[in-house]
Amino acid sequence: YRFYGWINGVDHLEWRDVALGKTRSHKDNRGFGLSFDQQVTEDITLFCRLGWQDGDIAGVSYAPGGALDPIAVEYTWSVGGQATGARWNRPDDVIGLAVGQALLSDDYEDMQRAAGVDPEDEFHLELYYSIFLNDYVAVSPDFQVIGNMGGDDDADTVYVFGMRCQLSF
Repeated sequence: YRFYGWINGVDHLEWRDVALGKTRSHKDNRGFGLSFDQQVTEDITLFCRLGWQDGDIAGVSYAPGGALDPIAVEYTWSVGGQATGARWNRPDDVIGLAVGQALLSDDYEDMQRAAGVDPEDEFHLELYYSIFLNDYVAVSPDFQVIGNMGGDDDADTVYVFGMRCQLSF
């Protein structure tokens, strides 16, 4: 199990600063995370993750060109698991599935609604299969689905096919 926290000391604007037209502020951003992995049988491992950052933070106060690059997400969570291929005589292979969300801050949602955008929390789904080729090489076909990308309910759902390769020396 892992617990962690962080502080970003770069100057950030709060949402109330943006509403008042400020372009500079000296607010830090901070957050924490939890990451739990639990092997429940010899072949199955489950996990859950949770992250949080200050929902009052709107973005970096000196973004290039003076434009605010908004920090939309306040919370993230994901759960999933993986199983080895022992049941189908591929003990070094691994199949995994995960689902999660990036939850928007209330202030960001308010800003989006004011701009005519219908905000909605982002959704993620991932499925992969890691194929052990030998002691040095594994390849993993990967499929991901991302809904409400960027927190926009009107955004098309995105489907991503990928391939990872792991080289071990």
